[in-house]
Amino acid sequence: MNFIKNIFFILFFLLLPVVGFGQNNASATAIVSVRIIKSLDIQKTSDLNFGNISTNSGEVVVNSKDIRAGGFSIEGKPGAGVAISLPNNIMLKGQHGTHLQMTSNDHSYNFKNDQGSSVVSNNSSNVDATLNDRDGRLYIWFGGKINSNGTKTGVYKGTYTATVTYLD
Repeated sequence: MNFIKNIFFILFFLLLPVVGFGQNNASATAIVSVRIIKSLDIQKTSDLNFGNISTNSGEVVVNSKDIRAGGFSIEGKPGAGVAISLPNNIMLKGQHGTHLQMTSNDHSYNFKNDQGSSVVSNNSSNVDATLNDRDGRLYIWFGGKINSNGTKTGVYKGTYTATVTYLD
């Protein structure tokens, strides 16, 4: 009987850690997902060109619906919201270290490449827009103004950079 009692106690203490402490680990799973969408693309369609002006022309304005306006085409996921950042001012560099400031005065946009029927916005620096539901395109045009009074003669050039990002 002592022998059976001893075996019982030995088995009890050997099994106690397994029964007494329960599980030593646990696990769970989660789903990982991603939606790959069309990358945004922006391309220049035209440069802004003030043309030939004299040194005493004063303020010269090119509106976004003018044939001389600059333009970009944007393409991305159809129906997606985008934020478009445009510069308020850019510095045009001339010959011999001279400078001329251009100020953005307006921009216009359209789902189709039709500047004449584009919608004008006077908010010159940031635009929230939606890409066309069918093909994911948006066209944007920009104008500017300069003041040539007291400016030296020569050719002045600068860069106008538009940045576009998805809102969603």
